[in-house]
Amino acid sequence: MYSRTAADIPSALWKQYRPFKSVAEEGSPVTAESAKAVASAIASQLKGRFGATKVVLFGSLARDDVDRWSDIDLAVWGISPCNYYCAVAFATGFDHSFKVDLVDAEDCSESLRKLLETEGIDL
Repeated sequence: MYSRTAADIPSALWKQYRPFKSVAEEGSPVTAESAKAVASAIASQLKGRFGATKVVLFGSLARDDVDRWSDIDLAVWGISPCNYYCAVAFATGFDHSFKVDLVDAEDCSESLRKLLETEGIDL
C-alpha cells in the first residue's frame, strides 16, 4: 500500500489540509486599540459576572509592543476558585480575533506579581 507524503500533494489540494487561515493570511491587522477595547470588555464582564475585584492588563499590550502575534494577558483578583475555570473559558472564547491568557493573580509566582506591579494597567 502506498502512503502519500506532503511532497505528493499538488499545491491546489493543500487547502483541504489547512481549513483555517493563519493570522498572516487573514490580513486583518491587530491594533493596540482594538485589543485594548476587547480587554476592557472582558474585564467588565469578569467583574460583573464572575465577581473579580480587580483586573490588570500586562504583557506586550500593556507595553504598547503589539504585533500580529500579540495576545491579551489579564490578571484577575477576587474570582472564587469554583468560578475560575468558567471565567477562563469565558475570557478565552470572548473574541476569536485574539488569544486571551487569564492568570489568577492571587495564585501566581512572585516574579509575575512583581511584573504586574511594575507594568500592569488596571482595567
